[in-house]
Amino acid sequence: MNIMKDKAQIIVRIYILLNLFVWVFPNFKSVDLIGSQWLYLCLLNVLGLGLVYRFRDVENIHRIIKNPITICFTLLGIWASMSFLYAGNNSEVFIESGRLFTLIILLVNLSYALFIEKDRMRMIRNIMVIYLGIEILYVLIPTYIIHGTFQALSRGQIFKGIAANINITAFSILLKVPFVFLLLKKQESKFLKIVLFFLLSSSFFTISLLGTRGALLGSFLIVIMSTVFSLVFLKNRKNLIPIGIVIVSLIVPILFNQLIQINNQNDVVNRLGTFRNYSKDGSINERLSYYKLSIENLMENPLIGMGYGNWKIESIPSTLDQKNTYIVPYHSHNDFLQLGAELGLIGLLLYVSIFGFAFYMLYKLFKFKAIDKYHLEAIVLFFVVYLIDANLNFPISRVIIQLILILILSFLIVEYSKISTTSLRIPFIKNAWILFLLLSPFLIYSNYRVFRSFQQQTKLLADFNSRQFTGDINEIGSFEMEYPNIGVTALPLKAMVANYYSVIDPEKAIQLALKSSEDNPYIYLGEVLASRIYSAQGDLVNAKKFSKKAYENAPTIEIHAATYLPFLRIEKDVVELEKISELLKKSKSKYIWELYFLSLFNSKSAMSDLDKELLEIGANRFPEFKKLIDFNSMKDYSKEELEKANALAKKASDAYVEKNFLIAAEKYIQALSIIPTEKAYVENVAKSYMGGKKYDIAISYFNKLITEFGDTSGMPEYYIGVMLFAQNRVDKSCEILLKSIQKKFSSARPFYNSICLKN
Repeated sequence: MNIMKDKAQIIVRIYILLNLFVWVFPNFKSVDLIGSQWLYLCLLNVLGLGLVYRFRDVENIHRIIKNPITICFTLLGIWASMSFLYAGNNSEVFIESGRLFTLIILLVNLSYALFIEKDRMRMIRNIMVIYLGIEILYVLIPTYIIHGTFQALSRGQIFKGIAANINITAFSILLKVPFVFLLLKKQESKFLKIVLFFLLSSSFFTISLLGTRGALLGSFLIVIMSTVFSLVFLKNRKNLIPIGIVIVSLIVPILFNQLIQINNQNDVVNRLGTFRNYSKDGSINERLSYYKLSIENLMENPLIGMGYGNWKIESIPSTLDQKNTYIVPYHSHNDFLQLGAELGLIGLLLYVSIFGFAFYMLYKLFKFKAIDKYHLEAIVLFFVVYLIDANLNFPISRVIIQLILILILSFLIVEYSKISTTSLRIPFIKNAWILFLLLSPFLIYSNYRVFRSFQQQTKLLADFNSRQFTGDINEIGSFEMEYPNIGVTALPLKAMVANYYSVIDPEKAIQLALKSSEDNPYIYLGEVLASRIYSAQGDLVNAKKFSKKAYENAPTIEIHAATYLPFLRIEKDVVELEKISELLKKSKSKYIWELYFLSLFNSKSAMSDLDKELLEIGANRFPEFKKLIDFNSMKDYSKEELEKANALAKKASDAYVEKNFLIAAEKYIQALSIIPTEKAYVENVAKSYMGGKKYDIAISYFNKLITEFGDTSGMPEYYIGVMLFAQNRVDKSCEILLKSIQKKFSSARPFYNSICLKN
């Protein structure tokens, strides 16, 4: 009998480890690691259900299923899947709901496995500590091997760990730290205390190296909470030692990281300092805008929401105006707010209830002395870290984070069943595992299709970014376009596949492109593709029609402007250009502003007051954009004057190339007489006279650049210094060159050193 129990425990431990280390399995070139991980989890769930059948105990199954955490989780899954009745994209509902049910089955399987395990808490904390050590090594070793140092590294240079994402890896590490606190405070051996100190120090050093602000704040918070917790339960001074070890293990690596990253943007002070100026931090502002948007969506549909998995699509209209390219907020970076937006107050309440019941069970377990203060502290701190992560990121969609959460919830379910006095009996509960087993093939099928699509999207995204659409068209035609129908960047897959047909089968390409708008109606990539294909066919009416639709609905996207504005330039459609001037004001793209005014200059002989006002707005918006500044400086001249000046400047340039410097100067002066505000003409006059060795005249024009045009580059001073030296006025030359050096003109220093230091 004991042999059978030992064998069951070995099998259970192997099963738990297979789940927790699912990230070790190959991802087969999936564009996102979660593609293969969700599939592996489904397959392991079937194995888990086999274990439930092999060691079936009706009473334990009943305890798991009737637990309020399991009930809330299951109701959440059912409520989420029912949102297909009103959601805009049903594929996303079924994909995301399937993942929820995968977690529900995992919860049942792990709970049942923990019923079999004798020393559950010991096994869990040992796994956590070993897992933590592996994760730390997985970050530090490759980082050091690649760079040979940890000093002055940017976040992009640090190895991203098992999650292939800096923020997720940082929180994954921090989630396990409380279990090291637990071991440290229960440990009597000095040697093991030293080992645990180094493990803790390495954990906090790795987190500080990764530079994730939420995890850094979480580190300080759990150390403070752990210290307070220990002081509350302090019985003798001997217990102060672990407290000191915990505090030192945080402070020392943070200070060390600060030392090696000094004056680097990745140091701890700089990373945390961004909270002081949060209004200027793009990442923080972006998150705050997502939170606000989620709350607004929740208020619009307070009962049922927009449909599970649909936030990534329905949020686009509110955020697309802030982007120049197809970058959309795939997650709201707050699981609670996103669930509220997608599933309404009912879904949000069910999700919050899971954590509410978890804390209630912890309270009951401690009250009835089913767990000691150390275990209570570890699990409370675990949930504190998880909730920080859930309010800043999107752990609900990340397998490696959910696995740890489900393991802890399973532990609570098992331990709580020992003290629960509920006599509620649910009919047919003993066969619940069969229902899960019947559901498993559908979950495997769902996740397999998504996984295959993720593999295919590796090529689709690479080709889309490089604009090179090559490959076996038969193979590409078999790519998944329905389940899922949008990619990991929310681009509709039909539109991405349509690119490959645009030459060999234009009609099919147009059909796919326009049909893609049903899957994501807010991107308008399909309309852009249709416009380009119609244009290639010579059908300019349809080409303009679809490009106009894309631009008017998303005017800040550069590819939309690049497709539509050329039609207005060719047709010299002044009326339409004036109509879309308000749309232009939304854009933060230099390229779109330049394209608009090129179209405007090509269509008009002179600019209106509205055009001049718009140009001034653009010049103020992009103060470093020379082309727009040049446009603005010429806004008071007619098209005829500009063309005449350009023609003279062209003749001057040709003469300069042929070293006819004085003729070049004469032509530039004629151009300058037409456009006296053109700084480039003044500079070219000066250089032309310099080439013709008319130094005094050249110097006067270079001085004009400084006094009248406010040139601060140091370039005029450099050339003046060169010419003064040519006139043997060395002292004056050195004096002027110093001014050029002070303005950081690169050529000034070598010339100064060669002529001034020698004298």
